[in-house]
Amino acid sequence: MTELYIVRHAEAEGNLYQRFHGHTDGKITENGKKQLQRLSAYMGEIPLDGIYTSDLSRTRETAEAVRAGRNIPVTLKKELREIFGGAWENLPFSELERIYPAEFAAWENEPAQCTLPEGESIRNLQRRAVAVVTEILEKNTGRKIAVVTHGTVIRTLCCYFRGLPLEALNEVGWVDNASVTKVRVDGRAEICFEGERSFLAGLSTLDRQDWWQSVGSLISEKDID
Repeated sequence: MTELYIVRHAEAEGNLYQRFHGHTDGKITENGKKQLQRLSAYMGEIPLDGIYTSDLSRTRETAEAVRAGRNIPVTLKKELREIFGGAWENLPFSELERIYPAEFAAWENEPAQCTLPEGESIRNLQRRAVAVVTEILEKNTGRKIAVVTHGTVIRTLCCYFRGLPLEALNEVGWVDNASVTKVRVDGRAEICFEGERSFLAGLSTLDRQDWWQSVGSLISEKDID
């Protein structure tokens, strides 16, 4: 049996200032650094054989917190990057609906049909994310592996692991910064829990914001182990 722990990076500048940071390389915030301490303690109780991470600084720093105290490899995978926002990169979310009304409506209501202006489609994002995670799982059969990545990537992966078509993406909510999702693979993939964040009490990013409630609900921390 293979165990996959999908970790969202800790709170970064894009999350705090609510700007679109896909490939924009924002830094971890002060609150994010506190989240990393909690995440490191939580993940420290889980034996891991390896860590794979997006190559952006917010995920690399999160991966180092997951690795703390262990002599295991951290492998960078560009394919685990967040969706490329193109013309949306580093713009405030509050401006996107005004400047790009049609594209923003698709992003919120029909994400499977959404291609960001001069950027990437959500369908392509899911394709590359599933491909690289499948490759990681095939190379690590029977091991415990962590993958550190980004919010939209995790939504598309959860959609895939639930067996849902991409058109049902809005049934998959957003997970919090520094939260953990576990997938067990034993012949077939099964999500054990999504968006576990109980260890982030008082530090949650989503608890201080309400934007995510308009696009799906927050994943419940459901443990089926």
